[in-house]
Amino acid sequence: MEEKIILAVDDSEDNLLIIQSYLAQEGYIVNTASNGKEGLEAANSHPPDIILTDLNMPVMDGFEFTKALKGSPKTADIPVIMITAAKDTESLVKGIEIGADEYIIKPFQLTHLKVRVRSMLRIRDAQMRLKKANQELFDLNHHLEERVDQKTKELEKVNFLKKFFSPQLIKSFASGEPEEIMKSHRRNITVVFLDLRGFTPFVNKNTAEEVMSVLDEYHQTIGPIIFEHEATLERFTGDGVMVFLGDPVPRQDHAAQAVHMALSFREAVKKLRPVWEKRGHNLHVGIGVATGEATLGRIGYDKRVDYAAIGNVTNLSARLCSEAPGGYILIAPSTLREIGDKFKTEKFSDLTMKGFSEPVQVYHLPDV
Repeated sequence: MEEKIILAVDDSEDNLLIIQSYLAQEGYIVNTASNGKEGLEAANSHPPDIILTDLNMPVMDGFEFTKALKGSPKTADIPVIMITAAKDTESLVKGIEIGADEYIIKPFQLTHLKVRVRSMLRIRDAQMRLKKANQELFDLNHHLEERVDQKTKELEKVNFLKKFFSPQLIKSFASGEPEEIMKSHRRNITVVFLDLRGFTPFVNKNTAEEVMSVLDEYHQTIGPIIFEHEATLERFTGDGVMVFLGDPVPRQDHAAQAVHMALSFREAVKKLRPVWEKRGHNLHVGIGVATGEATLGRIGYDKRVDYAAIGNVTNLSARLCSEAPGGYILIAPSTLREIGDKFKTEKFSDLTMKGFSEPVQVYHLPDV
């Protein structure tokens, strides 16, 4: 058990000798000082566990000494027991008011001193344990606050990124190193392009507010479908949208999932058409779907970066989209091979398209 240190302050050498001798026998380390000034120096250089002080002393009396102790953060928590011959209530009250914790009136029995010292040390130990527990609790709360603040900032960043990237890409960022995920690589994916038929004449004859209103309705409708099917949104280009499946999270069924998504796009826009027709707009969606290998990764410059898919598969999907009449979903032979007979398909036409030297046998998904 750690030895307790007691500082006894008294201008009487006899009193100090008696106190020091007796308390040393009780197992305490007793330091002494002959006045309040010396006591203050001793308390600051070697802080004791408890202080015993006389009141009437030269240089600095017990009142000034106690007031100075309680006024310093370094010594304010040290219990002070005043030892005084004063029997008047006023002196005792003054001592308590300036911060003394206990008092003993001379003459006193040494056993009485021992009991008061033990009692005050128990109180001191309890206070120190409480102080330590409070500090630990404060540190824990501070740590938790920092963790919560950190997590809140991370969530804010994630929520901000969700406006630009798909949830799948955000999950990939969270579970791995973003720089690794966004490095250039090759992968088999399915690309879906869609845009609105009749959009150009619609823009030419309507106000900017109405154009933006229609686009907002359109994007608000198809946006949730993209994320529901775990697709990666590459870009919005006015009424045009490009999404792909199979990256950054690889999946075996990306072609079938892309076709499901395209069908959901068509149904959702069909429900919007009556609303638009009431406002005099004849708009419908055309969709192109193609499957194949693409180069994927980061493109842009240090101030703005996109995650993109590049290759013939994206070009083919875009060309199919531009060839699709309103309400049609055109699919490439590569996608048809992947989905097999999972969906009802019909031959659409052999199309000669820019960028492809041979006609492409194109199929469509009938609107049944």
